[in-house]
Amino acid sequence: MIILAASYALASLLIPPAKRARYFGLFNATYFLSWGVAGTLIVGPLTDVLISRSTAEVLAYRMAFVSASVLTLLGVIILSVLLWTMRPKAHSQP
Repeated sequence: MIILAASYALASLLIPPAKRARYFGLFNATYFLSWGVAGTLIVGPLTDVLISRSTAEVLAYRMAFVSASVLTLLGVIILSVLLWTMRPKAHSQP
């Protein structure tokens, strides 16, 4: 939670107030999709299944960490693509 609070504080310093709501919306959507829902629905059951099948707990939690990392990376990629496609276009002068 400290990382989330620090990222909000840093973003509020770096993003101009006129664009802040848009970028915070993208940030929240990316965080929610990559870790909030997907992490809870995938990583928790994955860990439970691995432990119930007599996999070592250390390995089960390592797999949970790897899958959470992959989900977070996918969220960052989605955010990057969204920011790239939504960036303001430079107007060409005739």
